[in-house]
Amino acid sequence: MKTSLVLTVIVILLTINAVFILYVLNKGIISGFVISNGNASPSDFLNESSITADNTSVTFFIEKPSFIRYEDSGSMTPTLGVNSTGVVITPKSENWVNVGDIVTFRKNGELIVHRVIEKNYDGNGVYFVTKGDNNNIDDGKIRFQDIESVLVAVIY
Repeated sequence: MKTSLVLTVIVILLTINAVFILYVLNKGIISGFVISNGNASPSDFLNESSITADNTSVTFFIEKPSFIRYEDSGSMTPTLGVNSTGVVITPKSENWVNVGDIVTFRKNGELIVHRVIEKNYDGNGVYFVTKGDNNNIDDGKIRFQDIESVLVAVIY
């Protein structure tokens, strides 16, 4: 009898917890998975099946990659610095861009490289909020059409 009461209480608590989590996610209170340094993890664009290596080379199988060099503005240090080269892709849709991804976008005619910290919806559709890892303020709303590329690998 006592065991069944304990199990019933556990089931009720788990149900309440699940309902609360669903409510929070549905209301957009939590957006993305945030790791301990406050930055969400980037999407996993490369898996082991898309990388080969031997004694002389490493090959990444990425559809239509481009290379990009970064200026050392300090906003994305230490992830991106003056000596790093990025491998980027052009996202095909809003679904290709997620919280944690590092994107290159245009804002007010300027090319900016920052991390997506929020993905949400408003009356104009999907928007992204970005911020440099070392910046104190975000860049405001960014639309998909302003995003030129998503970082999939960094070569140091």
